[in-house]
Amino acid sequence: MYAITGQFSIGYALRCVLLIGVTPFVDILKFYAVMLLVAPAAIFVVSRYRFGLLGLISLSLLPHLAYPILTNLPAPPSVFGGDYLSFPASFAYGGAVGAGGPSLLHGFFFVCVGMLIGRLAESLLSATPGDATRARRGFAALLLISGAASVAMWNWQAPLATVYAISDMSLRNLNHPQYFALGAFAMTSSAWLALELYDRRDFTFGRGVAFIGSTSLFTFSFGNMLLIIAPHMNLSAHSSMVYGLTLLAAVLALSWLFRKALITGAERRLEGETDVTVYFYIFQTSLVTTIQTSITPLAIFYARRLVLSEGTKKRD
Repeated sequence: MYAITGQFSIGYALRCVLLIGVTPFVDILKFYAVMLLVAPAAIFVVSRYRFGLLGLISLSLLPHLAYPILTNLPAPPSVFGGDYLSFPASFAYGGAVGAGGPSLLHGFFFVCVGMLIGRLAESLLSATPGDATRARRGFAALLLISGAASVAMWNWQAPLATVYAISDMSLRNLNHPQYFALGAFAMTSSAWLALELYDRRDFTFGRGVAFIGSTSLFTFSFGNMLLIIAPHMNLSAHSSMVYGLTLLAAVLALSWLFRKALITGAERRLEGETDVTVYFYIFQTSLVTTIQTSITPLAIFYARRLVLSEGTKKRD
């Protein structure tokens, strides 16, 4: 990307690898990397203790209640005359200017809400009518709480100001509590709607773009590379929307071509043919196999935690 855009340096790339640099569009991957390390501990707590998930959710709310304190913490000191600590500080607790939100401390709330939604989804899809009823009540309660919090924090003196703050990501980068309330509301409503329509009622509308789920990592990686390469232009609101939709269409097309190449390569390899799609398929499968081998110990650890979780549920 440095060779193409000239915007980055080797030192900058090294800081990004060490999680102390701001990576355009993909800061969230650093969040995922750290949270995946934390996940076994969270799974252990949820599976070991009856009210473990409630405890984690309560704990995840503390940084948001302490938002005025965290935002007023002094800036980290300089190191060798350079401002090297602001990025990791903002990434860790959102207390400095640098990395885009959410910080690790604040973003753990989304992890906990996701775990709660997963548990509600499991109950909703249960064959027992009583479980489904309780799940719907849980979804409704989560929507009510997150929706009420969002409304309470909305700037009603200038309603559009909040909309602009959402669209330009300033609420997110500030780790503002309203961003997380709105996020919880959006997560809950979209998950509940999808479960009701596609899992319980077998709707087919929109399934044509379901391929995006199996190519999400490619979409995220190469889609962001496309956004970095794309020229930055000063456009009107209408032209900006057209430009954004064009880039979105290009990203979706890349993802579809990626999946199509893999499927074609697999089919032609079975037929004994050798062409570029076959070599592409072999390369991708080899890469995936290497990654799977490298994470096998962690996967075994996860599996043991999940087995423990199932055993705890049965005892309860």
